[in-house]
Amino acid sequence: MLARPSASRAYFCNRARYHPSGTREYMEARKKPKKPLELDEKLRVWEGRFQVLTELTSEWYWEQDEKCRFTLVTGGTLGHGFDTKNFLGTYRWDRGAVPVGDGGSWDKHKAALKARRPFADFLFKRPDPKGGMRYISTSGQPIVDDKGRFRGYRGTAKDVTDTRRAQELQNLEHSVTHSIAEAESVTAAMTAAIRAICETEGWECGRYFRPDSEAGALRLGESWGIQDPAIQEFLERSREIVYGPGVGLMGRVWQSGQPLWVADLTQDSRAQRAAFGADAGIRGGFVFPVRSEGKVIGVLGFNSRQVRETDEGLLKAILAIGSQIGQFLERKRAEEEQRRFRAAMDASADLMLLIDRSSMRYIDVNDAACRALGYTREELLMLGPQDIFSKSREELAQLYDRMFAGELVAPTVEGIYRCKNGSQLPIEAYPRAVRSAAGDVIVSIARDIRERKRAEELLRLEHTVTRSLAEAETAVAAVQGAIRAVCETEGWECGRYLRVDERAGVLRCVEAWGIQTEAIERFLTSSRGVTYAPGAGLAGRVWQSGQPLWLADVGKDERAAQISLIREIGLHGAIFFPVIAEGKTIGVLAFNSREVREPEERLLQAIRVIGSQIGQFVQRKQAEEGVRESEERFRSLTVLSTDMYWEQDEQFRFTSMSGTGSQRVNVKTFPAIGKKRWEQNYVNMTADQWAEHMALLEAHKPFRDMELCRLDEAGKKIWISISGEPVFDSSGVFRGYRGVGKDISERKQDEERIHFLANHDALTSLPNRAMFNDVLNLAIQNARRYNRNFAVLFIDLDRFKNINDTLGHEAGDRLLQEMGARLTLTVRASDVVARLGGDEFVVLVQEVSEAKQVEAVARKVLFTLVKPMVIQGQECRVTASIGICMFPAEAQDEHALMKNADIAMYRAKEDGKNTYKFYSEEMNIHSFERLALETSLRRGLERSEFVLHYQAKLDLHTGKINGVEALVRWQHPDLGMVPPAQFIPLAEETGLIVPLGKWVLHTACAQSVAWLREGLPPLHMAVNLSARQFADEDLVKDIADALQSTGLQPELLELELTESMVIQNAERAGRVLAEIKKMGVRLAIDDFGVGYSSLTHLKRFPIDTLKVDRSFIRDLPQNAEDRALTEAIIAMGKSLKLTVVAEGVETKEQQTFLRDRDCDEMQGFFFSKPIPSDEFAGLLRLHIKG
Repeated sequence: MLARPSASRAYFCNRARYHPSGTREYMEARKKPKKPLELDEKLRVWEGRFQVLTELTSEWYWEQDEKCRFTLVTGGTLGHGFDTKNFLGTYRWDRGAVPVGDGGSWDKHKAALKARRPFADFLFKRPDPKGGMRYISTSGQPIVDDKGRFRGYRGTAKDVTDTRRAQELQNLEHSVTHSIAEAESVTAAMTAAIRAICETEGWECGRYFRPDSEAGALRLGESWGIQDPAIQEFLERSREIVYGPGVGLMGRVWQSGQPLWVADLTQDSRAQRAAFGADAGIRGGFVFPVRSEGKVIGVLGFNSRQVRETDEGLLKAILAIGSQIGQFLERKRAEEEQRRFRAAMDASADLMLLIDRSSMRYIDVNDAACRALGYTREELLMLGPQDIFSKSREELAQLYDRMFAGELVAPTVEGIYRCKNGSQLPIEAYPRAVRSAAGDVIVSIARDIRERKRAEELLRLEHTVTRSLAEAETAVAAVQGAIRAVCETEGWECGRYLRVDERAGVLRCVEAWGIQTEAIERFLTSSRGVTYAPGAGLAGRVWQSGQPLWLADVGKDERAAQISLIREIGLHGAIFFPVIAEGKTIGVLAFNSREVREPEERLLQAIRVIGSQIGQFVQRKQAEEGVRESEERFRSLTVLSTDMYWEQDEQFRFTSMSGTGSQRVNVKTFPAIGKKRWEQNYVNMTADQWAEHMALLEAHKPFRDMELCRLDEAGKKIWISISGEPVFDSSGVFRGYRGVGKDISERKQDEERIHFLANHDALTSLPNRAMFNDVLNLAIQNARRYNRNFAVLFIDLDRFKNINDTLGHEAGDRLLQEMGARLTLTVRASDVVARLGGDEFVVLVQEVSEAKQVEAVARKVLFTLVKPMVIQGQECRVTASIGICMFPAEAQDEHALMKNADIAMYRAKEDGKNTYKFYSEEMNIHSFERLALETSLRRGLERSEFVLHYQAKLDLHTGKINGVEALVRWQHPDLGMVPPAQFIPLAEETGLIVPLGKWVLHTACAQSVAWLREGLPPLHMAVNLSARQFADEDLVKDIADALQSTGLQPELLELELTESMVIQNAERAGRVLAEIKKMGVRLAIDDFGVGYSSLTHLKRFPIDTLKVDRSFIRDLPQNAEDRALTEAIIAMGKSLKLTVVAEGVETKEQQTFLRDRDCDEMQGFFFSKPIPSDEFAGLLRLHIKG
């Protein structure tokens, strides 16, 4: 197509003028000018040719005038979308054209035109009507007429957009390839690839989504975008999005594996357009799959804020880029897997060896294999499995072939590796066949099974011992079989079983086994004559500690018994371990070897199990023997005992009762079969108590010493004591109760009598000091609760001593009885009269509002007491001095009330007697003396002013001195010997009794050991414990320290404590006494009869000795009540198998009385008063000789 009709003609005219190198005809025409008609014909031919040429070529022909304005633009099928008419009269740089080079400036090109220089392949770009950009390459040369004048330019041009685009896309592929190759990580590579595509193709951002296998969705991985806040926010919020298969453009491409190009996302319903995408102005979108080996492994998406029409060239290039990225990612994944595999191999504790099947050589090994076998990796790679494994090449090759053939899928192979140093390593291997392009490989994972093998050996040993014990007919055969099994299995030359001899307190060899050699037999024979005390020798240490002991070379340990013989016969390795039953060491097993044997923890553990097995076996045999003996004893006891044996079903109904019982309590007189206990009319139980007992039964708990009372036909009380425990069958199902019962009526009567005597004055039957103290404390509590007042009157008879000395004790007793009776009649029934001892009485006057009321009572008492009475035919008059203390005005506790009333009484005596005095603060001057005494007491401890005197205990049956009691004395530098009655209560009150008692305990133990070292016979050393000492938490530790530091045997120490001390907190007392008793120390109840005097309490605690208080001994044998009380106490002690000791024996008659009543021991001035240690040693020696 031509822009002008004359264009071709002009073209050819110009060419004829300026192109002499034309066709041959043209040359001929120049040589031979023709006629104008012939020339026109020729021009028409060339016009036709030119027209065909311009229609067929992709290039354009153009001409410009002298000002470089287009005058002609013509060409073939253009395809560029330009209308050539629009270029006529315009410059090349018009209509938005921009040079591709020269920084986009036309200056250089214009300068070339101005200089009339030709140009070739000048490249520029121009927008096309569709909004795209077309790239044009043009060449031109200047036109000069026949006179040499410049007439313009002419030349050709062509659209190189497609070529240029192809080059750009090729460069893009190269750029992506380069970015991937240089990246150090997958993240860096993906980010660089996305950036290259965005910057090259003008996309604002790109994102890579990778599959999340667990979630089954696509999640954002890497991304890049231009530095624009909206684009950056779009990318950041994209991390919140996941795409399922087929969801959104990303999900569709992931599912289909085909790319998608959306020119305008706002117009495409397939796009899952998020709100933040709209906020960023995103429109154009392009998504394509990232593939590896035909599988979509990710999706890349690019976005633009412009509408972007589909670019087929880019589509093709992007598919290639996607394949590149996929291959890169797959390669990186493979490299990462290889790295992890390498790391896993080296981190594995198992041996990992890779074997090439064809060459039968190792191709890789891990660090664990190198360490275990002693080779370097390079050394192992020069070897094959046949070189170091316990199977031949043929056996291994056959195994591997069967694995590759599928005959063996996951075999386990057990064998031995030969290590570099020549040692053997037993292993269990798990080979696996792996086929790969590089060749067939065997992956062998081997595990060191030395520990497992050792564990199996020791388990077999345990089973062997168990079988020996199970099959043995006797305990001797069982223990011998167990010893032999250990020796033969573990390579010990001999073994011994040393059993604890409880009676002798030693270990003794009772069973042994050894190999048949003269030396071993001699060693075992010698061992049978050796005994071990706790802690003595190696066996004694194991017995004492309960812990095993392993010696690599026993011959180097001087503690070993038979050390000379051990060294002579060459014994080295030795192991001693306890045989334990129910947490208690009942024996020790010992093994010896002629080899040095280093300790092995696994064998120690197995030995512990074996020791436990043997202990359980021995215990079971002993238990079986014990059951047989118990059955025989039970049958005998039920026939002979006065106790009854009973059984109940699960409903607590009696099903069986056996035993003869007592005359008043037996099966005949107490029919109970079919009844429950609470259906039998017991009179001492309340509803609450029965409910508590029933709850205990429902809880299936045992009970002890439950005391029940019922009335017989005559209305007399019959007391029984019952104990029971629940019965369960072999499956643990509760089946009822069983237990024993006995008649305790006489004991209860004795207890009631003893309790009365213990709380009442034997002479006047008035409450004694102990009972009065209880009443006074109760009065204090009530007065505080109800805001009341009361008074304590302390009464001391004047001139009583004169009457007693003149008329005798009998007259004195009669007088005291009369005074007690008069006092009782004088005061109100609500008031309490008590005798404190001697001629001292005390009256508690309750509920008084003012002192005048108390004065009236005091005057009445004085008037009543002064009345004459006739004794032994003589008229006697007795006056009294009364001290009064008011509660709460003058004292607020028991001690202060009694002390202040006593002070006031002495003031009354000082004022002439036969009067009364109220307590006042001025009377308390003696408190300063008390303070001074307390200070001296503290200094006395620091200055070692205390000494011990010792009073002998005489066996009333043999006449021997069996024991001694340590009694503390205070040798004050100024006051001389201070009586214990003066400083002991003060020490108790101030707490100084604890360190003082600790000193007494240690000193007494040390003195006992000193006497033993002097050759004197062993004696029980009795030491008194105070209430404060007994309450001290360190008491048990102090006792243990004293025994350990002095070396005194525990059984030679006896601790004395009062009954009231243990009753105050019976639970704690029981625990403490049990701990003391566990040491082997003896326990005694001191001053029995003045406290609670309960047999129930005595039974609850592990008491060895009962000491009768001196107050009951003083008036023996004349006083009938004292005789009865003393006889009752001795009888009770005997019934409980306790040693009974009488205190304060001062006459021959008292000694004779006690011996005739079967009292065990006595102490008192009649035989020996308390004396210093050296005098006591002399007394003991003299008594032994005499």
